[in-house]
Amino acid sequence: MENSRQALDQNQDARFREAQVVDWTGTDFRPDLAFPKLTEEMVERLKPYGHEETFPADETLYTYGDRHIDMFVILEGGVDIFLPASDPGAKIYRQHRAFDFTGELNLLNSQRVVVEARTTSESRLLRIDRNQLRQLMRAEGDIANLIV
Repeated sequence: MENSRQALDQNQDARFREAQVVDWTGTDFRPDLAFPKLTEEMVERLKPYGHEETFPADETLYTYGDRHIDMFVILEGGVDIFLPASDPGAKIYRQHRAFDFTGELNLLNSQRVVVEARTTSESRLLRIDRNQLRQLMRAEGDIANLIV
């Protein structure tokens, strides 16, 4: 049983290492509007709402079907967001780097997550749980507008 689990984990890891980045060139999609970047000043204001954690490379932060995920602000390192692909493998939907944040509509409701978030390298992240996020949304209007 343990050997089959290890083989499954290795196959899944290979799938993510070979993932292709989605190319938005030539589409009407505007990643700059869909994925706004926080300023350094905003990140400083967010720190009281969360706590810093360091994650190793290839750490899954949340995966398809999870509920009640936390928001992560990238301080150092990176987080890639994967979409399931119809062919074997996965597609990198978004590459988050310093001052980017993760999350989807799930942060505001309890729907299941439709993507997977994994660290790209050892990463230092600010983790903001759902309860703190609600407080943040009420207290920090400009950041709340950016997040939504």
